[in-house]
Amino acid sequence: MPLIRIVLINCADRLSTRPALWTTVGLLPGRSFIVGPTRDARKEPFTTLSAISLLPRKYWATIDLLLTTFGAPTKRAQSAAVSQEVYDYRGIYYNPYWGYQDGEKRNSRIVHSYDPTAIFNWDWKIDDESKLSAGVGFHYSQYSNSAIAFYNAPDPRPDYYRNLPSWQYYQLAVDGPDDVYNAYYKEVNKGLANQIADLWRAGDPNVTQINWNAMYSANYTNNAINPNGSAKYILERRHNNLMEIPLNFLYTNQLNSELKLTAGIEAKYAKGMHYKTVDDLLGG
Repeated sequence: MPLIRIVLINCADRLSTRPALWTTVGLLPGRSFIVGPTRDARKEPFTTLSAISLLPRKYWATIDLLLTTFGAPTKRAQSAAVSQEVYDYRGIYYNPYWGYQDGEKRNSRIVHSYDPTAIFNWDWKIDDESKLSAGVGFHYSQYSNSAIAFYNAPDPRPDYYRNLPSWQYYQLAVDGPDDVYNAYYKEVNKGLANQIADLWRAGDPNVTQINWNAMYSANYTNNAINPNGSAKYILERRHNNLMEIPLNFLYTNQLNSELKLTAGIEAKYAKGMHYKTVDDLLGG
């Protein structure tokens, strides 16, 4: 039985980059399946493995059975919306979620998702006018994303408002460098504000991106001072999973040329699971 292999290529333009996606399709007489990796040519990580199968089967002359399964484990990085101040310094393509670690880019927000699904359909042609159909499915959505968590330590986000130049003004209730008549204007550390602003404009990764080395160093120092204490920084994983089992029956009967009877029953069981796990202790 010959196997036909087809390569599907999907090209798109997203955020000034041009990702190339590809996968492989296999076809057999009476059956179809798609199994293959999908890769993204962008610098931010994106990986998925797709699997789809269709297994039709006919029993007798009046009953059809169909089993459909599909799933695509996916790993991708996230980006964030930023304030107007950050946008003015770094532009629309700035992403505060990543930083350099040992010379390599590392994103703190990595999504893992997998939605395996199976659907079983049963069709019974009772006679020329009536038909009974039934279906049952199983879907388990596994979704999680990582994020930096910190305890009794400075906020590590580079775009946190206290890490921006404007904080030198706002902490004294001065509305920016133009608020020269404010009573506290002279107390603003304008030199520091201008220095931080220059680093933002220059794109210094120690200022504009996550400083992974600083978080590791803080945890190492904390371990030496308080060996039994909690880590200052960790990378947590936030899980939001959903399991669903739908069931439905549908009966149709063409009573006459102008009247058709349709009746059905549908039920569904769903269970949500939401929790956190530790993804990386960051040396803590």
